[in-house]
Amino acid sequence: MALTSSILGSAVPGNLRRVRATVTGDSSYPTGGYTLTPATFGLQFLGHYVVIGPTGASTVAAEAAQNPANGKLLFLAPSGAEVTAATNVSAVSFYVEGYGN
Repeated sequence: MALTSSILGSAVPGNLRRVRATVTGDSSYPTGGYTLTPATFGLQFLGHYVVIGPTGASTVAAEAAQNPANGKLLFLAPSGAEVTAATNVSAVSFYVEGYGN
């Protein structure tokens, strides 16, 4: 399985397209987080992304953040620690905005 995304809308506020998407985890969270690609946002080039917030409450993953070392999307437990590898996060979703072309 893999992270899935659903495009909610887009705008062009300058020279980059901003695409808002809902991203949802899978049945086995990968160590180190999920890789977001241009395809996650329906783009050909992804410059960067910003986590907007959760779509609802979750006891498994309360927050998401970008790992500054590798750019992957981390799911964080309510304790603030990364979710344990192989945890089922298929019911966890976050709003994320991607910027690119």
